[in-house]
Amino acid sequence: MNEMDPREIEIESLLRRSFDTQIPTLSTDFNVNLVQRIEQQSRPLNRNGRLILTVYGVLSVLVSLFVMRGLGLAWELVVPAILTPLLITGVVVLLQKSRQKLSLSSG
Repeated sequence: MNEMDPREIEIESLLRRSFDTQIPTLSTDFNVNLVQRIEQQSRPLNRNGRLILTVYGVLSVLVSLFVMRGLGLAWELVVPAILTPLLITGVVVLLQKSRQKLSLSSG
């Protein structure tokens, strides 16, 4: 069998000790408390928040278009690169809204 140098022996010993220890977990009470706090603090955006987010989105799309065009990319590459994430985001938002309506009507 190959002889190991002292560093390898030390590393192997450390690994063996780490495999023998228990994995730390958070208590169930902590998890429940955390979920409750997140639900209390997460509320839908108001009108100003939606407006700011929309303006930010439009500006970032425009900047992305100009930067990508400035790099010499053809429009055939730039437009799908910008529109695909936007379409996916729109579909996800619509699915979430329809899911919320279904849960409200059934509950």
